[in-house]
Amino acid sequence: MDGLFNVPLKRSKTVGSQPSSSNKPQISQDEIFTELFHQYTTKSKDALQISFLTSTKKPQKRYHPLYTHQFFGNMEVILGYTNLQISLTYTPSGRHCLLEQTQEDMISFKNKDNKWNSSPEQIFQKINKYFVEGSLTKDPDAWTERLVDEIKTGWKPPGKLINEFKINLCKKKSTTEEEKEKEKEKEKETEKETEKETKQEQEQEKTYVVYRGTFEDKEFSNYFHTIEHILIYFINAASFLQLEDKRWVVYLLFEKSEPKAQEESPIYLLAGIMTAYRHFYYPDKFRFRVSQALILPPFQGHGFGRKLLGLMYEEAWGDENVAEITVEAPVENFQKMRISLDLMLCWKNNFLLEKDKEDLNFINQDQIKMIQKKLKFHKKQINRCIEVAWYHSFQKRKQNKIKEEIKEKTIEPEEDEDEEEEEEFRNFTLATKKRIIAQLGVYDTDESKMRKDLENKFQLELKSFERISQKALQGLKKN
Repeated sequence: MDGLFNVPLKRSKTVGSQPSSSNKPQISQDEIFTELFHQYTTKSKDALQISFLTSTKKPQKRYHPLYTHQFFGNMEVILGYTNLQISLTYTPSGRHCLLEQTQEDMISFKNKDNKWNSSPEQIFQKINKYFVEGSLTKDPDAWTERLVDEIKTGWKPPGKLINEFKINLCKKKSTTEEEKEKEKEKEKETEKETEKETKQEQEQEKTYVVYRGTFEDKEFSNYFHTIEHILIYFINAASFLQLEDKRWVVYLLFEKSEPKAQEESPIYLLAGIMTAYRHFYYPDKFRFRVSQALILPPFQGHGFGRKLLGLMYEEAWGDENVAEITVEAPVENFQKMRISLDLMLCWKNNFLLEKDKEDLNFINQDQIKMIQKKLKFHKKQINRCIEVAWYHSFQKRKQNKIKEEIKEKTIEPEEDEDEEEEEEFRNFTLATKKRIIAQLGVYDTDESKMRKDLENKFQLELKSFERISQKALQGLKKN
């Protein structure tokens, strides 16, 4: 492997005069290795797979993390292996993890002057530093012993049980009227088949529980400290909490497997984590802020995030010392879920409703103050709900007008009415685009491109508003 540095490396081009030898672009060892031995580099997100086992016999679906930079650096590559695979298998609670590693080949080398060398990455050591001591192992027998012990001894989550509910994750949801009709026809085939399907659905129905805890509870604090590294896999800027700070509140979601025999205990499978912090709010109250929220991949898309956030709201509403509820730097999907939940709660409490065509009372500033007082939402979040409610009212009136026109067999709207609606939609458009511009920040481009980008973003927002309002309506019907 001597003399490898004679191979030309790609360097970034420099504008202007050529740099002297003293200020040549610096290339890291990882970049050198990646370029020379690309076949011995692996994308860490592709190599790493995660799963939670609830049985020593039943295999569980594995999934890849979204982020691995905290383990393997910003390049998110692992050096020194070919066809590398790393599996992290957790016990149901997430307290114990088995690391298994396979590869076809690995490489070590150094240059002839012995000034620079590279060996395969020490994967266990890099991952283990984020685990509580003793919770990660490479020994399958030791890990299996911990799994069996957790299942047989009936481990139970620490903290306070605040909610329990049932849901069927396997039940298909119809997305179009055509699908609904097909399902109805299928159900009518025979009474026997219907009974069989009902029985299967009941067997697929699962129980879920939510536990709440603070770090004043030592057992809860120790457990959370053991599992909090799981957030790193799926939250880009995930950070470890200060366990000495008693102002943290944590909500944990578990799938509870009911025992099949009387002598057996339930198995609690970790499904979600949400943390919130009580910030000081002048003069004598506090702001309840969601910090990090994660629903693990097998449980995503079933409303669990909405459930956890709703439970946090209930706690805030019941505490007279909470002045306001906020979320710290929410990602787009979380923000959409949050708006649909908040809008549903506004409608449920008779806020942001259109009493009649002349009274769009959700624009009234007095009502915004009432929402702040009762639901404790931040004014900025209320404004986001107003945008969606405003657009929903346009769509609703548009549909009603079409129905009336069909019924009365006329397509000529009153001129004054048409002008009023155009003016109202123009105001809505300006308000929404103003908010979008503030989010986009300073534009380093020509005006025509900026206008085009703004219009594209606005149209995407309208589609998003439609989906959010439908979610809010669905939630309203369930409640």
